[in-house]
Amino acid sequence: MRTQTQNVMEQLTAFADGEALAAVQRRVEMLKSQGVYQELIVEYMDVQQVVVWEGRRAGALAREKYTLCTYRLAADGDRLVDETMFEGDIVYGLIYRDSRWKVTIVREVG
Repeated sequence: MRTQTQNVMEQLTAFADGEALAAVQRRVEMLKSQGVYQELIVEYMDVQQVVVWEGRRAGALAREKYTLCTYRLAADGDRLVDETMFEGDIVYGLIYRDSRWKVTIVREVG
C-alpha cells in the first residue's frame, strides 16, 4: 500500500473484512517494520463471473494483470527495491456490509 498516512489501518476497513482484512493488516505492519511500502499497479481486471448468495454474499472470478512495486523509504527519495508481475485468475469472496461490498477472501487460482 503506497501511503504514508498514519491512519492507513483505519482506511483498510472501507474495502476489506474478515480474513482479507486481517491479512492486509499483517502485511502493512510487516512492511512498516521493514521501512518499505508497496504500490499495486493494475493493468487490467476482467471480472469473468459473479455469484451472489442471499443478497449479502458474493464470489467473483477475475482475470488480472498487475505489477507490485516495493519501495524503501529514504530521506533523499524513495527507492524501488522489488518489482513483481502477476497475470492470472483470482477468486474473491465478498460481503455486503456497512452499505458497501467488502472483500473477505482472496485466492489465486491454479
